[in-house]
Amino acid sequence: MYRSIRSGHVPLDYGELKLGSEVVVQHFYSPVVEGIMLTAALFKSKPDRLTQEDADAILQGLSSEALAFIDEWATTTGLEFYHPLEFLLLYPNFYDSELFLTQIKQLSHDQYVYQFWAGAIELKIIRELLEQPTKLSTMPVHILWENPEKLAYMIQFLSDISRYRTIISNILQTVFSSTQLEQRILASTALIDPAIAKLQTVSMEPLALAQYVMGKTFRRISPYKAYYFIPSYYITPAKVRIFDTEMCIVIYGCAVPLTDTRDESAQLELELKALSDRNRLMILRMLSGKREYGAKLAEYLGITTATVSHHLDLLKKAGFVKEEKIGTIKYFTCDQEHTTQVLDRTQHFLIRKP
Repeated sequence: MYRSIRSGHVPLDYGELKLGSEVVVQHFYSPVVEGIMLTAALFKSKPDRLTQEDADAILQGLSSEALAFIDEWATTTGLEFYHPLEFLLLYPNFYDSELFLTQIKQLSHDQYVYQFWAGAIELKIIRELLEQPTKLSTMPVHILWENPEKLAYMIQFLSDISRYRTIISNILQTVFSSTQLEQRILASTALIDPAIAKLQTVSMEPLALAQYVMGKTFRRISPYKAYYFIPSYYITPAKVRIFDTEMCIVIYGCAVPLTDTRDESAQLELELKALSDRNRLMILRMLSGKREYGAKLAEYLGITTATVSHHLDLLKKAGFVKEEKIGTIKYFTCDQEHTTQVLDRTQHFLIRKP
């Protein structure tokens, strides 16, 4: 049983989720998530046009220590700085940034490291590494320390965890209290409701909806008690999923509308069906760059004019062929612009960038 709630602003208190057997599905906007997304933009070597101005303004106000940390992270780890999102699984406080930061500060070092790195390292091992960080070099290779540079960085991170925690907290505090974030939250109001409303029109069970938004099937899933779907301006056009055994948080961009791949596939199906015949492909080839009439096409292909007319009708309906009447004769040409667009859309649909 699912309980879907469209709370554009206030999510259900997570404590309530543990009291019932229903799976709660919520769609809402989170200033805390938006602030973390803007923070992540600071760590990009090339911020996109949506984040460039705000990120540059905030970077100018950061300390030299914070700037050095950002540069070190960006050049060494090769990772997006989405890690503060992981703390929402412990403290799903989506609106009060001060309380969120306070709660994070109360974590012990081992709990902090475990959550920050998304549980990639066992808690028992983290405790050992905090006592002896260099022991990491004797452990099996992991993506987080797969080369000498990353290994050295992780050892330094563990060795100086108090300082790193303070730097990260200060950066988040600066972003959360910035006028850039405040103004963006106000300006994004017009984007939030349409984004939420559009996603709620997709009739899917929550796990399928999460996979639909992310554009992939999940290898790791659990019987989640709560699904949170959160639009964000600064993450556009990316998407990210944060999850544990009980909660699945999906964050998606709202500055550019989500594309319904099912509608897109249906449209491509209609257009590509018109090309699923060798004679129609030959006709398009013959009409590419020149004008021709039906009888000439029939003569070249060795088929009847009636059959050519049928093929031309299908190609016209799909937009591949344009018709022009000169006197009493109908001439046909390939609409090269439309044909190129269909092929480009097909390639974009089938071959997704990682």
